[in-house]
Amino acid sequence: MTISDFKALVNSVLADSQGSPALAKAITVATKADGTVWVYCNGSGVAFPPDFSPRLAAVASAMAELFEEYLAAHGQSNWPRCPLHPDTHPLDARDDSGISLWVCPTSGAAVAEIGHLTD
Repeated sequence: MTISDFKALVNSVLADSQGSPALAKAITVATKADGTVWVYCNGSGVAFPPDFSPRLAAVASAMAELFEEYLAAHGQSNWPRCPLHPDTHPLDARDDSGISLWVCPTSGAAVAEIGHLTD
C-alpha cells in the first residue's frame, strides 16, 4: 500500500467527521520523513507506520478512539454516534464481505459505509 493509498483511507474517515464541525476543525494529518502517517486531534495522535497495510475498518477504529477522547474532553461523546442508540454508544467499524461499514454494536445493523456517514 502506498502512502497515497493510505491517505485515501484516512480521508474516508475524515469525511465522516464532517458531521461534527468541532471535531473536523481539530484534526490534522501529517506524513513524516520515514513514511509514517500521523492523524492528530488537538495534540494527541495515532501513527500508522509505512508497513501498516490495514483495511479501512482498522483505520476507522483507531481514528474513532482518538476522536472520542477529544470529544469527551469537550462534553461530547459517542463518535460516530449510533443513530439507533444515540445516548448509549458509538458505532463500530467493521469489514463485511469486502465492504467497510459503521455498524451498531448492539443490533449489528449496518448504518453506513465508512466515508459515507454524512451522505
